[in-house]
Parts: sequence; C-alpha cells; structure tokens
Amino acid sequence: MQSEFVIGFVATFSIILGIKLMYFTDTEKFRQRKLTIFGTKDCEYTQELIETLSKEGKMNDFEYKDLDHEENIEVFKEVGGESTPCIANMETKKAMEGAASYKKILEEID
Repeated sequence: MQSEFVIGFVATFSIILGIKLMYFTDTEKFRQRKLTIFGTKDCEYTQELIETLSKEGKMNDFEYKDLDHEENIEVFKEVGGESTPCIANMETKKAMEGAASYKKILEEID
C-alpha cells in the first residue's frame, strides 16, 4: 500500500515537473530579454511603444536602452537602427522601427 502511494506520488510529481519545464522553457527565452528597445525619452513614438507594451503586460520581456547614453548608440547601429524606437532581437540581429503591438513585434523579428 505504501509503495503504491510512493509510485503515485512520484508519477504525479514527474508529470507536474514536465509541464512546468515545457512552460518555462518557452517563456524563459523572453525572460532573458533578447528583445531590446532603443529609444529616447523625448521621442513620442518610443513613449507610444512603451505605453502599448505596458498595457499589454509585456514590457518586462524587453530591455530598454536609452540612446541619450553614448554606450548604447554603437549597438543601435550594429542592428541597423536609424530611427526610434528601434526594436531588436539581439540573438538574430533582426530589427524593426516604430511603435507596434507585442504580436506584431514577434511576427517581424522573432
């Protein structure tokens, strides 16, 4: 009886762990913030993008790099940035410019 309980517990635990691993493996890549927004505080389109992503609850999936800081300009140029906001996938170096929804961003650069 006790061994049946242990086997059942181990099986249940394994299933739950497997489901959690599948879920977190998919979302973990975004938690690493491979998506970067390049912008400036005074750019109305950058502010629109940040507001849109915040309303969608997705802003935490992005790293924001302010182009008022010199060290961010070189990386901005490396991904082909010409105007703000520029959203870049830092793994693939694909980028897009302008304000967009989270879904549109993933369609374009992920």
